[in-house]
Amino acid sequence: MSVPTPPECPDTDLTEHTAQLTEAAQRQMRELKTKLGIDAPHTVIDALLGDGIHRELVRRKADLPIAGRGHSSGTFSRLWSHLYAIIRDSRCPVLSV
Repeated sequence: MSVPTPPECPDTDLTEHTAQLTEAAQRQMRELKTKLGIDAPHTVIDALLGDGIHRELVRRKADLPIAGRGHSSGTFSRLWSHLYAIIRDSRCPVLSV
């Protein structure tokens, strides 16, 4: 899950705000996984969606990321609108379902 935060401002410390957003995202992911009966690791990142996914693919040395559209709306549907950039910037094939 990606947690986009406001751009840095020299006069404003957003550390606490970013930590609160990240913890809220962690809680939402845990609740969703419990509801769906999923027992798999997840990562919450502080980044724009496409940039964050690209960094995670590189960090994890991914060889085949899989992106699915599903039937959800809201937060998760944003992934689909960023899919072209994810595929374009990926150093490996991306399976889109």
